Amino acid sequence: MAFEVCYAYGLHRRELVMLDLTDFGPNPHVPDYGHFGAMTVCWAKGVAGTGPRRRTVLATPQFDWVTSVLQAWHSPGGRDQFATAARSNAL
Repeated sequence: MAFEVCYAYGLHRRELVMLDLTDFGPNPHVPDYGHFGAMTVCWAKGVAGTGPRRRTVLATPQFDWVTSVLQAWHSPGGRDQFATAARSNAL
């Protein structure tokens, strides 16, 4: 799922790692995408010698399939399908 989100929104590795659920929001021009129509990247790559910058990435019609992936992940029990490092070590 991480690769799909990274590809659909055009994220760098650091941006993907620092991504949080609160970074997603609606796009008022495309209500079909729901809460995943726009993403605010808080840790985007800055210019040489500066810190990280913010940018907003909109979901595009070519990658509208990513919204269904994110909705499934955000649904109750959706995150339980993906083992984390802490949980996999405990098993």
